[in-house]
Amino acid sequence: MGIVCEEDRVEKVVPGLDAGAGLRLLIDGRTLYSFTHEISERSFLDLAKRIRSAAKALRRGEGAGPLRPPPQRSPDSTAGFADWIERHPRGLTMEDRLTVVKRANDLARKLDPG
Repeated sequence: MGIVCEEDRVEKVVPGLDAGAGLRLLIDGRTLYSFTHEISERSFLDLAKRIRSAAKALRRGEGAGPLRPPPQRSPDSTAGFADWIERHPRGLTMEDRLTVVKRANDLARKLDPG
């Protein structure tokens, strides 16, 4: 099950599993990322081509989409990241799952309000 949270609100709850693959490229201090939900050799090759094309555009100074440098963090800004998973999500009620998603969203927004 997946819970989609966008613009500070829960948009939908998706039953079942969502599978896919992502490719992340770090280049000149920036991160390029692309993903696919299709698990196939052709899809993976297309994924690599998209990243390569974006990297070339970035090197030419054309940009590669909405890229931002990572936020600068103070040593104490990682508070909460060391929380360990105490219970598997399967053991949580829907209300508890939504609380966890909202808490994660709030924490992410505090780290990078942009």
